[in-house]
Amino acid sequence: MKFHFINVVWGQEYTDKFLNFSLPTQLSQENLLAFQRDQAVYKIYTTNSDAELIVKSPIYAVLKEVIPTEIKVFNIPLSYIQDKYKLMGKCHEHAVIEANQKNGIAVFLGPDSLWSDGSFARMREIAAKGKRVVMIAGYRTVKETILPYLSQQPYFRKNASVSISSRELVRISLNHLHPMTQSLFWDSVNFANWPSQLYWKVGSQGFIARCFHIHPLMINPHGTNMIPINSIDGDYVSSIISSYKDIYIVTDSDEILGIEFSSASHGKQTIDINTKANVEKICQWAKQSSVPHHIWSFQHKIRIHAQELNESWEKVEVASDEIASKILLNM
Repeated sequence: MKFHFINVVWGQEYTDKFLNFSLPTQLSQENLLAFQRDQAVYKIYTTNSDAELIVKSPIYAVLKEVIPTEIKVFNIPLSYIQDKYKLMGKCHEHAVIEANQKNGIAVFLGPDSLWSDGSFARMREIAAKGKRVVMIAGYRTVKETILPYLSQQPYFRKNASVSISSRELVRISLNHLHPMTQSLFWDSVNFANWPSQLYWKVGSQGFIARCFHIHPLMINPHGTNMIPINSIDGDYVSSIISSYKDIYIVTDSDEILGIEFSSASHGKQTIDINTKANVEKICQWAKQSSVPHHIWSFQHKIRIHAQELNESWEKVEVASDEIASKILLNM
């Protein structure tokens, strides 16, 4: 089967960040470079004006040499562009239909993401074992601080292919966590009012995540006629699997790691100032905003770590287990 790498990107800011930061990490040795030309295709959904910028970029020429690349120009009403999630959903819908028609596997990326080397090769290994869906816990960092830091690193200045190990990427990201990410920690004094993920700190080593909503990095839609409605991480996942055995949740950042970068002001409305985590409120939110596979995914502990796991993790895992049990018991 061929892997269809899908990215939706438009607007000068996102296009610039995609070309200068996100795409270089995708072009590392054990990411896109690990695929033969007949094993993958890269599809970029964008506008006419942004397509012109992309094809003129030197890194786009590198991408085309690595794997076949297609520019998908969308010409849709302005109302869709004003609602970025609606627009992205439409592009993903088109991509899924194409992947299904061509017996392909869809891989959903973002223009504002950074990837550890080895993530895509590991995803391919998981797919080869028969898994239909690979899900990862992505988290946000602050673009105003992490991107300037990365731009000063020799590996970003050297060439188009940037290789960052998962532990190095975690180490860097921990110093640039986004306010939305910080609001999801159980001990946050400004807790999230959209608790789709919950985090527990393990000192300065990393954190444990439990996720209701979790990003489907890879979906194999073949054999179904289902298409995503509004988003790929809702009912769509449940509609294409025969059992939860079809889903692989990445529970260790050493395997696959993709993180986002966003403006520090992004998502301010999702944070409640001077509010702490509350089991009852999380249960109420989950009942209204989750589908069955979200509840199932929340039961998995995901370790995001910058060094070897040690006894410190066991203590935090016990604490997370106790809280998760209370939440699940009251669902």
